[in-house]
Amino acid sequence: MMGDSLKLLIVEDSEDDALLVVHELRRGGFDIEYARVESPIEMAAALEREEWDLIIADYVIPGFGGLAALGLYLERGLDIPFIMISGKIGEDVAVETVKAGAHDYILKDNLIRLVPAVKRELREAQERRERRRAQQALRESEERYRELAESISDLFFAMDGDFRYIYWNRACEELTGIPAEEALGKTLHEVPPPVGGAGAEAEATYRMTLGSKGPFATVQELRTGGKDKVYEICVYPTSRGLSVFARDITERKRSEDRLVMLNECLLSLGADPQENIRTITDAGLDIMDAPLVKYLRMERGNLAVFAASSSLEGYEPARGGESLQLFREAVAALEPSFAPDVEETPYADADPDFRLYGLKSLMIYPVALKGEFAGCLCFYQSSEQGFTREEQELAGMIARAVSIEEERWADEEGLRDFIDVAAHELRHPITVMKGYAVTLLEQGDRLSGRERAETLAAIDHGADRLNALLTKLLDTSRIERGKLTLSRKRLPLAAAIDAARLEIGAKSPENRVEVRLDEKIGPLYMDHRKISQAMAALLDNAVKFSPHGAPIEMEAQLVEGEVVVSVLDRGEGVPEGERERIFERFYQVGDAEHHSVPGIGLGLYIARRIVEAHGGRLWYEPREGGGSAFRFSLPVR
Repeated sequence: MMGDSLKLLIVEDSEDDALLVVHELRRGGFDIEYARVESPIEMAAALEREEWDLIIADYVIPGFGGLAALGLYLERGLDIPFIMISGKIGEDVAVETVKAGAHDYILKDNLIRLVPAVKRELREAQERRERRRAQQALRESEERYRELAESISDLFFAMDGDFRYIYWNRACEELTGIPAEEALGKTLHEVPPPVGGAGAEAEATYRMTLGSKGPFATVQELRTGGKDKVYEICVYPTSRGLSVFARDITERKRSEDRLVMLNECLLSLGADPQENIRTITDAGLDIMDAPLVKYLRMERGNLAVFAASSSLEGYEPARGGESLQLFREAVAALEPSFAPDVEETPYADADPDFRLYGLKSLMIYPVALKGEFAGCLCFYQSSEQGFTREEQELAGMIARAVSIEEERWADEEGLRDFIDVAAHELRHPITVMKGYAVTLLEQGDRLSGRERAETLAAIDHGADRLNALLTKLLDTSRIERGKLTLSRKRLPLAAAIDAARLEIGAKSPENRVEVRLDEKIGPLYMDHRKISQAMAALLDNAVKFSPHGAPIEMEAQLVEGEVVVSVLDRGEGVPEGERERIFERFYQVGDAEHHSVPGIGLGLYIARRIVEAHGGRLWYEPREGGGSAFRFSLPVR
């Protein structure tokens, strides 16, 4: 029923009597939608066709009758009000009718009772439906509760106020070996709780929880099945007593302990990256609970054992060899590799330690240095096993820690190389200037005007070279501190090209610069001085690596909304493995230790940062026919 609307089925052979009932109900405030039937077939069809809110049946219908209608109603198990109505009915018949299943009976000459009776029966029917829904919901809730309690891996048991077990789930049965039927109804003194202590100790804890009206939580270590386990126990007061949940957190606790060990290891690292790598490898033994951990490092193009830590009795690490290259191949894409059973892999023969010490499984984690393979950490196990996600993540953290130390090691070596190169570069102009100054001091009055001018020009050139070196160092410092600033104006690109050619022409007049400029290129919004500086760095680099007197080509083209400037030479080119590293600070192609090429390895680094600050990019390509092509782009807008 929705509001006062009412769907009514009338079992009546008289249309007038049916309309009388409808009229009375409408007078009572009901919005009636009704149908009248007068035979079993019609009534059965109506009950199949519609859902009714109320059935009113005449007691006497020729060939049918109210009791037969009541029988059809009862057969279907309906719970809607059924009211019998009749012109004449004795009290005994009325009582039997109600006993048979009708909700009320009303005489046709007393229809004043109809509306109150209908309202009462509709209200009671609604209450019955709500009770059934509540009971069904309760049954479903209890069933879900039972299913949940039985399906969870946590221990769960419940007690009443006298500490007698009223629930004991399957996990409790499996842990204690005590079936639920033996535990239920017993006190905690008769059947000790699976966790949380026993006897008086457990009762004191539970009484405290009941008294506080709040939950109680604790952690307990137990030895079960020959293994040490850690449980997190939570006790909750309930309306009937209390509920106890206990979760096995052994693995979680183990994970926390592993992270603590890793953190302590990292905090203990010192200034020496090589020693730190050994320390991290040693810590990996306990963190991963492994009998053997190795760090294989690339040294002169080959993979070799750099550090090894083991709990194996009498262990001595085997030295590197060609067979270890298999480990590099396994993680060449800088992705970890896993071998739960090494007998199924070539590793068993590649590393003699597998057979010497009965090792069965292996996890290899790559260590990267500036995106390139630098080595790998190998975690060995004595049993065939898969590696959990947590173990993989921990191994990745350890490998990352080693990678950071490799970066520090490389930076220190790079810094030492830079100091050597910078000292050489700075010493050369100082030596020249010092020599010519001494010449002027000691022989100045004996020098001709031309000789004196050449001497002063040499000193001036040395000062310029020294100033250029110091300028590069200062520019690098500004870039590293994020203080590279641009003073942009809309200017022709040709102006920047001419300034760069002029600078290189003064330094290396023997190498001619040939320029091809697309006439469609208009003025660009740029820092003219800095773009010219970047171009000069590229031209200077081309001169250094080109044959003496060979021309350098420079071209600028409009390509898909960008201006692409290229500096082309016919030098030896850059080896494939160094084509990105040449843009790093202080990096030089060739033998930096013996300073085979002049410079301090900052020109390309500064040029790239200037171009990127303008919203462009700078890259290297091998030139067809030999040589190098350095290209950079600048946005037109």
